[in-house]
Amino acid sequence: MPYHPRDMIGWPVSVADLEEGYRAVCGWMPISARLDDLAASFPLFCDSPDPMPLSRQAVGMLSDLDRHKSQLNKKGVSFGMARIAVVARGYAGSPACVACGLCTYGRVIELLRNPRNAVRSAVRGSSR
Repeated sequence: MPYHPRDMIGWPVSVADLEEGYRAVCGWMPISARLDDLAASFPLFCDSPDPMPLSRQAVGMLSDLDRHKSQLNKKGVSFGMARIAVVARGYAGSPACVACGLCTYGRVIELLRNPRNAVRSAVRGSSR
């Protein structure tokens, strides 16, 4: 997620200064996300986020939060789906997430985005 403006207080740059970079990253990195309350404070900077399928527990939790959304918002609480750099539904020839639940054990089927691989790919592309 991008920095929140209050986190940038005292820095020589603002969130607006970083926006072009955020958009560039979202142009080549798939982002699993939804347009939700989080977008007001943490914009997505991409035109078509690709949400991961949610577990029953996550659906239930978000449903409970949605039922109490107005009361939560009045208390300054916003919520939404996690934003994850993962290939949710297939991307640039990559397979889609199969919701195996093994992502915490490492990149089992190479769907989680790895900055090392992205840098290597960018370097290979610039040398052509």
